[in-house]
Amino acid sequence: MTALLLSAQSKSAFLEGQYREAAQLARHGYDLASPDSGRALLACQEADAWQAQGDVTRATAALARAHQARDQITQADHLGGPFCCGPAREANYTIAVHLSDNRPKQALLAAERAEQAWRDGEPQAYGTWAQVRIGSAIAHLIAGEVTGAADSLGLVLDLPTDRRLATLANRMSREVLPLLESRPLRGVHSALALANRIQEYCSASETTPQLTAE
Repeated sequence: MTALLLSAQSKSAFLEGQYREAAQLARHGYDLASPDSGRALLACQEADAWQAQGDVTRATAALARAHQARDQITQADHLGGPFCCGPAREANYTIAVHLSDNRPKQALLAAERAEQAWRDGEPQAYGTWAQVRIGSAIAHLIAGEVTGAADSLGLVLDLPTDRRLATLANRMSREVLPLLESRPLRGVHSALALANRIQEYCSASETTPQLTAE
């Protein structure tokens, strides 16, 4: 249970922008964790905290621990929901690390692993699903592929108003819109159309209560 507490503390530190502390808490939890998927989650949290600081080397090492932890799972999770980590959720963290390292091809491969995990029956949390789609769109835009980005975001942008989470809107506003407005895509009709759809989504989300979704 100590590892689960450290996982929660790491997430709280991350949300507060205390990335080094978040990484350290997650690593401590990983060292104490039982051999279930929660151990993989702690390694993913560590990776996420390091990539948020721009330390891709440490983030990549943490991801390697996450993969190793998944291979070493020998017992069921103590708790489900936010404290478990299936292949799709692990892939979501992997996408973030690859994007930090400007590796769109690898990010897209990770996104496909997440989609395959859901097709294979892993429960789909729509928050994680949406984050994977946004990460995929960012990867496409880094590669200059507006059509691919629009395809990735289409279902997210079509979500009903009560599912337009502020966390998703903030990420699209912070990470996707600047790419659409960057010099290579500035004035491109398809980029303008996608930007307009994102702005509409963000406007609608301003009146939607912010929820936590993994």
